[in-house]
Amino acid sequence: MKTLASLLLLVLLGVFFLTNNLKLNKQPPPQPIGSVTQTQGVVMIKNEFDTYFKNLAPEHPISSPAKILTGFDSFVTFNIGEDFKLYEQSQIEIKQQASKTQIILKHGVIERLDPELNNVEIYVAKKLQTQSKVEAVRINTKIKSVSPNKPLTITKNETAEFQNQLKNTFRLHQRFLERCFIKHYERKSGKTNGGDLLLRFTVDEKGALTEIKIIQSDIEDDKYHSCIREVVSRIRIRYYDKKVRTVNFPIQIRLPI
Repeated sequence: MKTLASLLLLVLLGVFFLTNNLKLNKQPPPQPIGSVTQTQGVVMIKNEFDTYFKNLAPEHPISSPAKILTGFDSFVTFNIGEDFKLYEQSQIEIKQQASKTQIILKHGVIERLDPELNNVEIYVAKKLQTQSKVEAVRINTKIKSVSPNKPLTITKNETAEFQNQLKNTFRLHQRFLERCFIKHYERKSGKTNGGDLLLRFTVDEKGALTEIKIIQSDIEDDKYHSCIREVVSRIRIRYYDKKVRTVNFPIQIRLPI
């Protein structure tokens, strides 16, 4: 009987501590200090209690603290007492200090859309900025140089011209490559920051990319690789010289965090 009473007491104590722990760990939702007004391309946010970045859409609330980043050919406008525009490949952190809201620009460009207002402070490298359009060191999602296979017998000048042409063509599709990574990022619940990937493909006489293979990758995700191959298969090089080439093309996609 004493053993049963002791066990019952332990169970009740366990329930008591569990209930109290739940009360202690339950955090009230942060109060919004603003909201998103417009987005284009890849825009992501990480609020205080989020474990990873999430897609950002118009009317999404912004609380403090929050981190926002944009991809290639992307931007977001938002209001936090003032209207701001965060340009492509940029990252900010939004904080409330006492009665003042602060924006810390980590990379890229941000613009105060009404220069006459000054309700929000903008900092770069801990220095207060007074101009309406502020720029910090830009961290790009990198598209590296092309490395044609050794058997290709083409002149150096032609190689450089072709490399630039292919690199510029890939940049036009960079937003779609980034979307492949974002889907991978969401599947992994944010437990990845990206990595390097080496493609091999043939450029046919019409400038189409064929025989697309991934010969090396830091990321183990078949769906990610399939998405990359699907995007690359849609790429066409305009004004191509009709020479068939096989190319190794490295890509690096990383979150700037």
